[in-house]
Amino acid sequence: LKANEEDDKKDDDKDGVADVDQMDSRTLLSRKIHLFMVTVNPERLMQAIGGIGQACAAAVAVVKVEFARTVALAVSIADNIKKPAALIITPILARVLPVEYHKWINPTITTTCRLVAMSVAWYIQRVLSTVHSAMLGGLIAGRALLRMLNERKIVTIDLEVSFIDEALGWLITAAGIYFQFSNGMRLPFPLNLILLPLSIIDYILEWVVTWQ
Repeated sequence: LKANEEDDKKDDDKDGVADVDQMDSRTLLSRKIHLFMVTVNPERLMQAIGGIGQACAAAVAVVKVEFARTVALAVSIADNIKKPAALIITPILARVLPVEYHKWINPTITTTCRLVAMSVAWYIQRVLSTVHSAMLGGLIAGRALLRMLNERKIVTIDLEVSFIDEALGWLITAAGIYFQFSNGMRLPFPLNLILLPLSIIDYILEWVVTWQ
């Protein structure tokens, strides 16, 4: 980064304008590639790439074990819909596509079935996770709120005996579930834009975990 900043400030022709601001895109790209090649330590780069690869492999392994049932469901759905989908879609694509493209019909159907199966399986998992996390979070929040009110002497409730904390927790749970489902279990604006890179990584991870 430091080398790149220094390169951006260079004015070899002494005309008062940085050299990079006077280059076309192709020349600038060639200059930056050259800068990368001469400034980066190849051994450290390979170590960094290897570390990222190991971290990704570990993450995939953990998620695959954690969501083994979801993966099994996705595979089962894909296997069961592939044959009827092929029977219906293959003749249609065979008529529409040129003969030289027919080799892509089977891979296209397979990939489409996998996408559909993955979407259905992970949607079911999201529903289960939504309900489960809302239940746990609601009860924790309800008890924490009553404990705080007790400490401030606003109310006097014995949490070991009273069911008020459970009732409050279930109200929070219901509100949380309603909020999630009303948003289609998607992030509301502007969080959906702020966390878009993480959403993309999440989708890629779902695909890798399911089909690799």
